Amino acid sequence: MEIPAQSCLCSRHFPQDCYANAILKDDALPSLELGLTDPTSNAEVDGKPGTQLSPPQIARPIIRRPRTRMLSDEEIQKMQPIKYVRYLKSVNWDEISKLPTEAKIVWEVAMEELKEGNDKIKHLQAHVRHLKTTVRKLEAVLKTRTKRAAVAAIAARHRKSLG
Repeated sequence: MEIPAQSCLCSRHFPQDCYANAILKDDALPSLELGLTDPTSNAEVDGKPGTQLSPPQIARPIIRRPRTRMLSDEEIQKMQPIKYVRYLKSVNWDEISKLPTEAKIVWEVAMEELKEGNDKIKHLQAHVRHLKTTVRKLEAVLKTRTKRAAVAAIAARHRKSLG
């Protein structure tokens, strides 16, 4: 595998098998080359007694957000495409968010379902208000009829007593 020109700086510190296409693999380990390949520099280093080469102290970078793991082509091909997204009830976001197109589809479907749910809620709330109004009207009619029936019963008893 050939290392692309854009990564020539890293090619001094990482072996070729640490690259996947033009991207550095997640498990890549740097190996620092000190330029000790020619024999004259080896003799100079070996000739100095008590001098040992130690790796320089390197400050660890501050990682502000977790590094996202890219899927390999094989993993992408192994994953089955999501069919019948509209019928998904429980979505495993870890699997969905790996592919942006599928994540977008699931997001759009979820937003559409939320909108439909809100529309249903508004419709049902309006229906409840209408039914409550109807109940109030019927209670008023029932109250009026019971009063009339009571008045009619009193009037009938009064007529019987008079007559």
